[in-house]
Amino acid sequence: MAAGSSSRMGEPKQLLSLGKQNLINTVIENALKSSAKKVFCVLGAYGKEIENTGLPNGVKILYNSEWQDGLGTSIAVGVEQISLLEEEFSGLLLILGDQPKVDFKYINKLIALFKEDPSKIIASKYKSGNGVPVLFPLKYFGCLTQLSGDKGAKHFLKEINSDHIEVIDEIGLLDDLDTPEDYQKFLNHPVKL
Repeated sequence: MAAGSSSRMGEPKQLLSLGKQNLINTVIENALKSSAKKVFCVLGAYGKEIENTGLPNGVKILYNSEWQDGLGTSIAVGVEQISLLEEEFSGLLLILGDQPKVDFKYINKLIALFKEDPSKIIASKYKSGNGVPVLFPLKYFGCLTQLSGDKGAKHFLKEINSDHIEVIDEIGLLDDLDTPEDYQKFLNHPVKL
């Protein structure tokens, strides 16, 4: 999910420099290195600028023309477009485009837990509840296409209060970059990407 306007950052955060590449490419590369079968990126605001910077091979771009309506619409549009493909998916893993520390090992951990029980949602545990990255079984695809506004995966997880497995991040992988202060903090305390 990388369709937002980065209003708190004041510039397209997807294009922020992180060493030799930008933020969105770092997140995509982490997903491509994982055991996920396919990687999609939902773009909206700054979509053409992001695509023109050169995205990694192997990622399929999806567009949300209603990105200004919030994250929920990006999830709904993405799931809807993926559902139209002539491929079968048993689950859908949602990752935000502003969490560069979510590496392929963490992604693989979610996928491995899902393979053990593909009927359960595998969600990242935050202090305030569960959220992204989150892996949804196929049976939730229809519900995800009904999301709207700023009600994203975290809100959906609270609503359904379903049987799920929580994955605890003990080393700060889930930190996101929303503000210039977040970005500066990340640059001051880099992790090996």
